[in-house]
Amino acid sequence: MPFAITNAKTLADSWTDETIDAAKALIWGNEFIQNEVRSRVWAETTYEYTDLLADTWYDLPSGFVRTVQVEYIVNNESEFCGYIIISACEYIKEISLNKDSLHKYIIRNRQIKFSAAGAYKLTYVGYPSKVEDIYTNIALHEAFEYPMAKFLLFKHLSTEYDDEDMKAEAERYRQEYLIDIKKIYDEMEMDSENESFQVQMRW
Repeated sequence: MPFAITNAKTLADSWTDETIDAAKALIWGNEFIQNEVRSRVWAETTYEYTDLLADTWYDLPSGFVRTVQVEYIVNNESEFCGYIIISACEYIKEISLNKDSLHKYIIRNRQIKFSAAGAYKLTYVGYPSKVEDIYTNIALHEAFEYPMAKFLLFKHLSTEYDDEDMKAEAERYRQEYLIDIKKIYDEMEMDSENESFQVQMRW
C-alpha cells in the first residue's frame, strides 16, 4: 500500500519528544524520494509518441530515468526493440523491421529522436513528480515508511541542534535508515524475463 510523508512524520514524532515541522518534513520527504530511493523501485510506465517526424528531437517524459524498451508501431502492432548503451548519456538502437528497413533512435540530454517518422511506444522507469504536500500518497511500497521516518529524524536532529549528543543521535538514525533501505533492496526479486523488480509483500 502507498503511504504519505505525513505517515512517516507521525511515526518519527512518536519515537521521540521532538515534533518535526510539516514544511520541513515535506522538503526532506521529497529529498528521500528523489535521492535515497533507487530508480529500480519505481514502477515502469509507458509513453506513446504519435505522428513523429524523422530526425527531430522530442522531450522525454517527466521524471525519466532509464529505458526499459522501445516499440515501433506498424499497422497498429508493435515491434519490440531493446537498447544498446553507447555512453553514459546516449543510447542507440537499430530496429530491423524487414530486410529493406532500418530504424534508429537516440536518447541524449533528456530528449529522444527517431530516424524514421511514425509512432513509438516508450516503456521507461521514472521518478515521480515532486510531492506538493505531506498528505499526498507516494507510489512507494509501505516498507519505505520506516526508513523515511528515520531519515526525517536524522535531518531534524542534525539541522535543529548543535550539541554532540544530538549529533550522535542523528547519526544513529542515519545508520538505521540506510540499513533499513538495504534490507528492502535485499528482499527485491528480479524477473529475469522483463527485468522488472517486485518487493515481496512481507511487511
